[in-house]
Amino acid sequence: MSMAKIEQDRAWFYSEVERLQSEVVVLETQFAELEQRHARAPAVLQILSSYFGFGAAGKLDWAQFKLKLKQGELDLFKSQSEVLEGSAKHSGSGTDSQPELSPEAMGKLLSIIRSK
Repeated sequence: MSMAKIEQDRAWFYSEVERLQSEVVVLETQFAELEQRHARAPAVLQILSSYFGFGAAGKLDWAQFKLKLKQGELDLFKSQSEVLEGSAKHSGSGTDSQPELSPEAMGKLLSIIRSK
């Protein structure tokens, strides 16, 4: 795998992290707005909408699910980012205490991440 391809994959990887971060921010904002809307509703309406799943309460569950899903994806990407940064720091250090990821292994890792 060429260095240009590796750099291209890293650029894609970091752009995905940024995209997920922005999506999480948007979902957090939407979730907070739905919680406020639900909290402002009369108590009877809150209970009924929670029980039957309509109005703000019905949307809260779905928004919370999407938010947790995107946060999980972001956490996965961030943990992989730490691995990539660790291997990049190691490759520049000149010590042989940890094995460096080969370009083939890096490509496989990125293809696994892209498939999820």
